[in-house]
Amino acid sequence: MQNVFVGVDVGGTRIKIGLADDSARLLSCHLLETHDSTDAEGFLETVAGEISHQASAAPFQLKQLASVARVGLISRRAGSSG
Repeated sequence: MQNVFVGVDVGGTRIKIGLADDSARLLSCHLLETHDSTDAEGFLETVAGEISHQASAAPFQLKQLASVARVGLISRRAGSSG
């Protein structure tokens, strides 16, 4: 079975969501606008929906998410993370 990893890059203007294999070969990728999600629940639903969409279009089955990492908290007011 192929190991597939999900990457989510949350930026100030865009969210990049992609799936990659063990060799770091990008299998799929999609960009979303950061402002499309106005709260944490909406953000998580948007990200989960995009991951499901990419996985359903791929020739493998995504069974679980192993881990989530972040660089820092994002402050919309200050316009920074840390």
